Amino acid sequence: MLVNGTILRNHYQIVQQLGSGGFADTYLAKDMDLPTYAQCVVKIRSTIVIGTAGYMPSEQANRDPKFTYIFNF
Repeated sequence: MLVNGTILRNHYQIVQQLGSGGFADTYLAKDMDLPTYAQCVVKIRSTIVIGTAGYMPSEQANRDPKFTYIFNF
């Protein structure tokens, strides 16, 4: 779990955790590259997903792709 205020890739600042599941942890974040600090959703894939070549159910992978950023850590 990421702590509120964590900055990812010098770009996204975590505001709060929205959820956690078997495939990813989901966070509300601010896009620090935009002048308005627009909010977005960041998903951090679990190590189980990374270990299976990034498998994610299609219905989850296709949700609001323009507002969701998925990272492999």
